[in-house]
Amino acid sequence: MDVKQAVGLRLRLKKVTKDCCALTWRSPVFFGALFFALLFVGPLKAAPAYYPPDPPAKPISDLPQTAPEPSRCYALLQIIETKLFKEPDNPNLIAAYKLLLNECARQAMQQAANATTKKTTRPGKIQYSLDMRLYQGHQYNPLFASSADQFDLTYPTQTIPVKNNQKNLTANYSGLSLSGTLQSGNSLLVAQAETEKYYDPRVENQLFAMVDYWYFLDFMGVKASVLQNRYQGNYYTQFGVGGLKILPKQILFKVDWMRRLFDIGDELDGDIFSVQFASPYDNWWKLPGRWKVQAGASIDTPINQRAGGQQNRYEIALLYSWQTSAQSWQISQQYAYQQDMQGYSTLLENDAKRHIQILNTQLQWQYLKETAYTPYIQFGYTQQYSNIKLFEWESADIRIGVQIPLHR
Repeated sequence: MDVKQAVGLRLRLKKVTKDCCALTWRSPVFFGALFFALLFVGPLKAAPAYYPPDPPAKPISDLPQTAPEPSRCYALLQIIETKLFKEPDNPNLIAAYKLLLNECARQAMQQAANATTKKTTRPGKIQYSLDMRLYQGHQYNPLFASSADQFDLTYPTQTIPVKNNQKNLTANYSGLSLSGTLQSGNSLLVAQAETEKYYDPRVENQLFAMVDYWYFLDFMGVKASVLQNRYQGNYYTQFGVGGLKILPKQILFKVDWMRRLFDIGDELDGDIFSVQFASPYDNWWKLPGRWKVQAGASIDTPINQRAGGQQNRYEIALLYSWQTSAQSWQISQQYAYQQDMQGYSTLLENDAKRHIQILNTQLQWQYLKETAYTPYIQFGYTQQYSNIKLFEWESADIRIGVQIPLHR
């Protein structure tokens, strides 16, 4: 191997040191660095002179007698390279170049080992954050009443029309939300509580609370969760376990099992198993901002006898976000299809199996210039279609509020 080739190897070794944080003993770069270090033990052949030869070889006084520091290693190599171009036949320079390359290779491997140890050892320091949201809103159809003017009850001998008296109801409301995280090492605790007060006696106040505990490993995590929901008479408690894993190409895979128990009776209780795939944010179509696609499926199996029996649900969503130094936009569009496996009721469409399609649009704008708080506006619109008219409805919601970081 001539000096020019050795210089090329040295440049490749420099890249190894630069990327040392990514080295592990399984990495091909690691074995490449080891191969280079062993290769340099062999003899180096003299290269043809690029400049007229200088006076006879002199001892090298530029090299320190002890191993160089990592930051000085390649600076010294550059000094020797300059001399080798002038004295390619100098045996002292060749020997010094070999020794220094070996030392730099050893240091690169040591730095890689140290970086790997630091990467897999997480400190136990506790970190937490707490945010509060205050908002005012106006909602069309807060009870999600059927949009049909009337629906029919089918009895064995007759059909009775029922008029819809809850159509076109609107209500104002105010809300308070608290959310926080607590992290220590590989563990993460996420909690949220939210309440909404409606200024219409026909609409009940809402309450929602949830706690998730996550434990993260390399490229995956497992969780346990509990949730309380008090929403439009839909009172239930939910608990479950789940996990996520990062697949090739940064695709996120999630799986969850949940048991949902209703306060009004056990005939609605069920076990829900769901899977979801989510793509990483990407700049599709060369447009500003980031795009993300989510797709999932779930099976809701009743614990007891339930109208409609098992429910199968499939959904897909497209999310878009765009941000500048002053503001951010988030838009999402979701489509879901849900199907009952049994007839819902003999009184509705002669015990037909219920099919539901849901279109949901969400839009959020935030102003980012303020440091003490973040003003925002949210708008949501949901349209539900069904083969049973009783379950067809639409609802719209707009709110304005501020997000206040209490601790970061």
